Amino acid sequence: MIQAFCTSLASFRGLDRGCRALVAAACMGAVLLPLSPAQAQPCDAQWLPGTGIPGTNGQVTASVLWDPDGAGPLPQLAVLAGDFSLAGDVQATRVATYNPDTGQWGTLGTGFAGSVTRLLTLPNGDLLAVGTFTTASGNSANRIARWDGNAWVRLGFPMGNGANNTINTAIVHSNGDIIIGGFFTNAGGSTSNRFISRWNGSTWLNYGVGPNGPVFGIVELSNGDIVAAGDFTTANGVSVGRVARWNGSTWSPFGTGVGFNNRVYGLARRAGDEVIAGGDFVSVDGQTARFAATWNGTSWSQLGSGLSDNVRAVANVANGDTYLGGFFNNAGSTTVNRIVRWDGETLSTLGNGVNGDSRTYLELPGGDLLVGGLFTAASGVPAPRVARWN
Repeated sequence: MIQAFCTSLASFRGLDRGCRALVAAACMGAVLLPLSPAQAQPCDAQWLPGTGIPGTNGQVTASVLWDPDGAGPLPQLAVLAGDFSLAGDVQATRVATYNPDTGQWGTLGTGFAGSVTRLLTLPNGDLLAVGTFTTASGNSANRIARWDGNAWVRLGFPMGNGANNTINTAIVHSNGDIIIGGFFTNAGGSTSNRFISRWNGSTWLNYGVGPNGPVFGIVELSNGDIVAAGDFTTANGVSVGRVARWNGSTWSPFGTGVGFNNRVYGLARRAGDEVIAGGDFVSVDGQTARFAATWNGTSWSQLGSGLSDNVRAVANVANGDTYLGGFFNNAGSTTVNRIVRWDGETLSTLGNGVNGDSRTYLELPGGDLLVGGLFTAASGVPAPRVARWN
């Protein structure tokens, strides 16, 4: 009866939030019943329990939505990766697929000999993975590999022999180039490709002298410039304070040049070239910014009321919201527990949050949010490293 009542809530979306909260309280009782994600979806925003999402046995640090047959009849799948060997009841070596409609897990080849830090979809529909791995599907890959529909393969040959150390992040530039950042000091066999490099389809190219330390976040601005952040203090010998801008020919400070007082772990670009940064810092350009900051096009400032501890992940989802995850439990005086949403104006909670780091965020076709990380529960509901917020 309660289950049917929850399902009927779909027709009452016009109710004010207070009324809906009362109805949702009744719905929460129904969560204990064996609801499928489709049945539970109409209830007010909540973390969905384990049916269809039994999770993984190790951390999830990367996710992407992928259509395996392009314009064909097959549904879009969520691809999750990290450092696990089991997804649901499926043996999956550090990468797995998840069908949001059926809750079924699947595999992509024989996986990776090392962890995955980031997944991307390429313009041709292929998947791209980066991380610490040295082989993928048994093939030499050196920390970057492409899924060609049948197996994970090395990115190009002979110059596509990857990087000599961890790749932390990657983006696809609007011109089609793949840009990577990380701890590496050699990409494609060239020692001039230090900490940041780009693949133009045939070879790896450097960004001048580049930063003097590891890169953790990269975004492209609307004019094609890129912004990189991490744990470096100079780029091309210019003082930049852990964040710098490349205009196609040279590096310059992104801000006053004082920059962040500690490491930046993630960047995300929103509409209007607003850039969100998260990390270990408590100030930027001499102004207080507790672990999260926003760039408004001309200057940096604290993101909302700030956070209570370190940020380890920053990412946008399809609807334009930005999610941050890490060690923090509070945003200002509000309890958020390791995950928070920024809508461009305010920081808000997702229920009672999760009990460990959240590291990756993916909006599913129906609007639900799939979250991966190091946690084992979401709002008290068992959720081993994967949870779904409706």
